[in-house]
Amino acid sequence: MKKITLTKGITLTLIVIALISLVTACGSSEFTIEGKWKNVGDNTFGQAQKNSIIVFNGTNCNWYSPNDVYAFYKDGSDYTLDITGALFGENRSFTVEVVDSDNILIYNGTTPITMQRVE
Repeated sequence: MKKITLTKGITLTLIVIALISLVTACGSSEFTIEGKWKNVGDNTFGQAQKNSIIVFNGTNCNWYSPNDVYAFYKDGSDYTLDITGALFGENRSFTVEVVDSDNILIYNGTTPITMQRVE
């Protein structure tokens, strides 16, 4: 095994670079839709009626029925929500605009469904 001796200045520089990399990586987490969301707007779609709660648990949601399957992903600079309804097998894609970590707009075409995180 070869022993490498570094000067204090180089060691400190390497530690600072490692810490900056760690902080940058921690601060760049992507938005997640998992949780409970309430429709706080006037527009509705499926089970997302005014004041209703839609739950995204990582695999399933209750957009059309209690056990729909969904995929949420970033597509370029946009987020996409693909939902397959459990009852009728309807597949639909929605564009999601992230306002902030607790507020999103789910677009049914050009009509936004305004959702607010409640948990």
